[in-house]
Parts: sequence; structure tokens; C-alpha cells
Amino acid sequence: ARASAHVAEITSKADMRRFLRGAGEQLAVVIVSADACEACVHVFPTVLALAKSMAGCVRFARLISSTSEETQQLVERCAVSQVPTFLFFKKGELKHRYAGSRRGELISQVMQVQASVSLEAPLGGLRQRNRR
Repeated sequence: ARASAHVAEITSKADMRRFLRGAGEQLAVVIVSADACEACVHVFPTVLALAKSMAGCVRFARLISSTSEETQQLVERCAVSQVPTFLFFKKGELKHRYAGSRRGELISQVMQVQASVSLEAPLGGLRQRNRR
């Protein structure tokens, strides 16, 4: 599966820097995968669905390790030992990682990390007000 308008493609260190810088305050998720990885192919439709539904809150990009020596170096630099691995960044800083391809677990991980790094806590704020 190819990347889309909702999932950026990272093919160099410059792409990675641009993607992380461009995310600003949003959570940035980098999916590290490989061309010959069946699990990576199977999880990608879930990534696309998340990218579409969370546009404006979470940005997604894909880094395919096997495309060049530079992408392989990036993967090594991120200490990724298995694919797919999802790297969660906030303001350029690695906050969390998830290695796996289970759809439900991926969705749960994205939601949990988004909630933990979000500046707003809409449900928490409502609960506090209702107790008074």
C-alpha cells in the first residue's frame, strides 16, 4: 500500500525533521515498516483510517526501512528492531513506542498517547465541574 495525502512518506533525515517540525503541537506518529513485511501491509488500512479520523490532532508518516541506506540508518537511530513499530513524538521528542500490528491495540495506543500528551482534557474537565 502506498502513502496518501493523510500519511506522509519519510525517505530521508530531512523528511523526518520536516515532518516532526511540521506537526507543531500535534502528536506525530511515525510508522516504521518494511516492503516485505506482511503485518505492515495488513495494518496500513487502520493507519489510514486513524489518519483521516484524527486529522488536526494527530499526524502520521511512514518510514519504510528497506528503501535506502539513509532510511535504514534512520531506523537504527530510532532503535527499531522489529516492524511494524509505531513511534509517537510530541514537539520532536519521542514519548512512546508500540511494536505490533493488532488493529485494536494500535487504536488504543494512539488514543492513550494522544490523551497523555494533549494540552486539553475535555472529559476530565467536565467531570471536575459536575462534582461541585
